[in-house]
Amino acid sequence: PPGRVRPCKTEPTEMFVQHGEQIDCRIDPAGDSDVFHFSGNTGDRVFIEVVAKPNQDSDFDPKLRLYAPDGTLLHPVPNEADIRQVDAQLPQTGTYTVRVYEIGGFAGNQLLPGDYAFTVTCLGGSCLPPSLFEDIDGDGEVNATDLCPSTPPEAEVDQNGCSQEEFCTAIDAT
Repeated sequence: PPGRVRPCKTEPTEMFVQHGEQIDCRIDPAGDSDVFHFSGNTGDRVFIEVVAKPNQDSDFDPKLRLYAPDGTLLHPVPNEADIRQVDAQLPQTGTYTVRVYEIGGFAGNQLLPGDYAFTVTCLGGSCLPPSLFEDIDGDGEVNATDLCPSTPPEAEVDQNGCSQEEFCTAIDAT
């Protein structure tokens, strides 16, 4: 869920992330890399960022690489410097991969361990959740207050946006 912070899985780190959540992770030993996957659809716009955690006693400088579902390197493009963030429109539907690594810190060529935060944020497209003020099932009750957001079309609903069938199913489940 958006705004959630969770730790990395143990090494080797390879995990699926949701849009809007922050993953707190560590590159260790020096030279290690971590892999993250997220779902995307053609035309979605995402912002991906890796940030070194403050108060580290090093020049730790994490970078990222973004790969399309077919394995094509999308960012950095050839001859582009290593990057910490990407604002990208996704070219295809599927599972994207991001590799986070350290290239030698601000001090030069020495690979360094360190802590970082990783996020993938949806900026536009089908990855955005429906607006709370929309009515996705068309029953006259906005999403923010609709207790049954998938009521069948043309169903008669109560003040909670639930049909008689959905109301009875909820009661039977208790």
